[in-house]
Amino acid sequence: MSRNRLKIIRIVVSLAMFVAATLLWIVYSDIFLRPLGWISRIQVFPVAMSLSVASLVFWMAVSFLFGRIYCSSVCPLGTWIDGVARVGAAVRRSPYRYSRPFDFRSFFLLLTLSCIAGGIAIVPVVIEPYCIYSKFVVSVLRPLWGAVNNLIAYTGTVAGGWDVYYVGIVRASVFGIIISVVTMLAVSIPAWFFGRTFCNTLCPVGTMLGYASRYALCRIDIDTDRCTNCRRCEDVCKASCINLNDHVVDGSRCVNCFNCLSVCKDDAIFYRTSRKRLSWPLMQRLSGAKVGEATASSVGGVDNQVKTIKQEDNEAIS
Repeated sequence: MSRNRLKIIRIVVSLAMFVAATLLWIVYSDIFLRPLGWISRIQVFPVAMSLSVASLVFWMAVSFLFGRIYCSSVCPLGTWIDGVARVGAAVRRSPYRYSRPFDFRSFFLLLTLSCIAGGIAIVPVVIEPYCIYSKFVVSVLRPLWGAVNNLIAYTGTVAGGWDVYYVGIVRASVFGIIISVVTMLAVSIPAWFFGRTFCNTLCPVGTMLGYASRYALCRIDIDTDRCTNCRRCEDVCKASCINLNDHVVDGSRCVNCFNCLSVCKDDAIFYRTSRKRLSWPLMQRLSGAKVGEATASSVGGVDNQVKTIKQEDNEAIS
């Protein structure tokens, strides 16, 4: 499969999931409830909050096989972050750069799991990605859509040109609206400047799946024999997980966006199961004894060369 095709498939799937998740929560009728209800059932923590581990096991297995496919294609908040990051990168015109992983990622995962086990919903609601996005749609976008729908219905009634049903606008509490807006801003502002910062620092789903994707069978791999260190892959890595100094991709943070595959002009980066090794090793780690032997042999060789040159000179003089 071509490099661009992988990226195109990822974009199409992620947009389809994003639109479906939005329609599921924004519409006022039950028209999308049955055909799109499965979207909520395949999310990680909403199912886990009902003490069902099937979703956790499934997505951990998928991440172990293919990496963080969930984060790149299924999570609607991840698609939102990608959109904000894309606009931000176009405005800023500055590339991404590799950064070291944050050490406190596991803390937020343990906190979320502890709250779920204890039946405390407040922490997962403000930190779990699907909860963040669905609450934002219900609290902010759905009332706005209801107002637009009624405005269209009123205009049609006055003009006599069309018939649109009025809907009873579902209004969220002021506190709920404030929490949803603040949470989305807290997610979107870092995305504008740094890409997938939330996904690799605070998101408990990303951290949990990262434990499996670190050892994924299919992962991004760099061919060091072909790589020219042009850094195009690092420039577009919104997860900031490509370390070109060591030619290593941090699989625990890679969200499988496949941007790096499409920009490499040297055909040096792949999504595959095998790992590329140097055809000609540049450095080898030697023990102290071997280093001493190598040094002695090299010094002895130099001495022999010097003696040979002096003997040839003496013969030439005589």
